[in-house]
Amino acid sequence: MSKPSDLVQGTLDMLLLKILALEATNGFAVSQRLKQVSGEVLQVSDGSLYPALHKLEQQGWIKAEWRTSEHGRRAKYYSLTRLGRRQLERETDNWGRLSSAISRVIKLNDATGALDFHDSAAPAVADSLGANRPGIGRRAARPPRDLAGPQVTLDIFL
Repeated sequence: MSKPSDLVQGTLDMLLLKILALEATNGFAVSQRLKQVSGEVLQVSDGSLYPALHKLEQQGWIKAEWRTSEHGRRAKYYSLTRLGRRQLERETDNWGRLSSAISRVIKLNDATGALDFHDSAAPAVADSLGANRPGIGRRAARPPRDLAGPQVTLDIFL
């Protein structure tokens, strides 16, 4: 079974950018905020956090400056740049498309390949997939318009 960290590895940049969009803060506080907001489901180790922050800084999406923390220690504080805000918007849009596509796959009924209509969202998803349009079969529908845009390639390793 996969661990939540397997999924987060591909989305860590977006999560860090989102936290830094709220306020400039140091690496430790970024880690604690991510853990807190996710209900302690998402935890990032120092070995992943600081290289990711460094990479974001090199790409110009965040900037860093040394300050004195509330504990009187010198700490590097990170803040989002204008380029970082644009990147966060792109990453958030891509994540929305990806999570929507994954949700549609999960809602398929195992036996028939049709959407599971026991789920309250299934009729709306079925309609967006064209299942309720005359002349369109359940499996031959076009993707909904909200998926228009760059496709996300998902590599799955078992």
